[in-house]
Amino acid sequence: MTRAREIVLIVLTAAIIVFAAQNVSAVDVVFLAWQFPISVALIALVPLLAGLVVGSASAAVLIRRRRRLAEERRAQEAELEAEAEGEGVVAEDAPERANTGT
Repeated sequence: MTRAREIVLIVLTAAIIVFAAQNVSAVDVVFLAWQFPISVALIALVPLLAGLVVGSASAAVLIRRRRRLAEERRAQEAELEAEAEGEGVVAEDAPERANTGT
């Protein structure tokens, strides 16, 4: 992780902690037929945590997909190199042979 990203995360974490500490008073939340008191900090922090979970899960899926694609590309590259070696084509000669048509 880059140093700038670490600093931003530390500042945001500190701001969230200060916000939660300053907003501990309870408010009444009415949802459909339910009514219950809850801390203002919880009203703000629960969606934040839910967003972190969803964002982390999405990032994990993307990372796995990219790794799988990279592995497939490496396997395809190795297969093409093995195929080229079988035909007697050296990797350095490949561009020259491609241009001459042999």
